[in-house]
Amino acid sequence: EYVNTSKTLKSCKRYIAKNEDLEPKKKLELINNSVEYFENNDEFDLEKFSEKVFNNKEESDKFKVYLDSYEIDNKFSISSNAVTKIKKTIKKSIRLDDNVEIKFNDTVDDINNLIEKGYDKEKKKKYYKIYYNDED
Repeated sequence: EYVNTSKTLKSCKRYIAKNEDLEPKKKLELINNSVEYFENNDEFDLEKFSEKVFNNKEESDKFKVYLDSYEIDNKFSISSNAVTKIKKTIKKSIRLDDNVEIKFNDTVDDINNLIEKGYDKEKKKKYYKIYYNDED
């Protein structure tokens, strides 16, 4: 359980991090979805996982091909200890080009309702708008 969970979650983390077609916000969303799946399920099922994490069949199929190269089982029991350990190593931030980093302390639920990305035509710059409920 521990080895399969660790190997799969690490592979998922690598796949998302190295996918240059994804913008940082999308990478954060995918890694959050991955961790959420592992935290909320007792069994890993590759079909269910890829459907839940990736929102389109093409990306899901690419991920499955990627995982095949690591010889990972398609179904296994999830080890909560492995999830806890790997979760600590996951980068939960968006790095911007102006020495600015948006950092999250934990996984973010529904990141699309929390962060909005846009472009300001007057300033000719991209921006992120962050929504929150309370300040500490």
